[in-house]
Amino acid sequence: MTTGPEVSVPELPTLRWTHGTGRSTYDRETAELSLRAEAGVDWINDALGGSGNHGATLLGFPAPEGDFALSARVEVVGERTTFDAAVLGLWRDDDHWAKLCFEFSPPRPPAARGAAMVVSVVTDRFSDDVNSSMVAADHVHLRIVRTGAAFAFH
Repeated sequence: MTTGPEVSVPELPTLRWTHGTGRSTYDRETAELSLRAEAGVDWINDALGGSGNHGATLLGFPAPEGDFALSARVEVVGERTTFDAAVLGLWRDDDHWAKLCFEFSPPRPPAARGAAMVVSVVTDRFSDDVNSSMVAADHVHLRIVRTGAAFAFH
């Protein structure tokens, strides 16, 4: 388990923690990076004007110059509770960020109760989220792409 400020993964720039140091492991044989979040942390800027929550740490690197794509096969293992998620994120500051999540759904609508889904959240001062369809598999492939000045989530 790595708990220092930097994590080394082949094929990626040096990864550094934001918002505090997290816990991670990297298995070179399987090329699997595992992260563990603290309970009750999140990134959200309440669209109704409540205070923001920026307690979750991010393991990341500065975006490279020019066009790029970052993709990962993600899953959340263990006992899941509402909003537990595996995330690819973009961070500028507390008021400008975005995340693409494989997230455990809230208890509504009733048809989605207890299901995982892909969720995107874009924050320009306030967070705006979109819940996609439910996912029956225990994992998904997520990708962030920058083309010119635009970012896209897949």
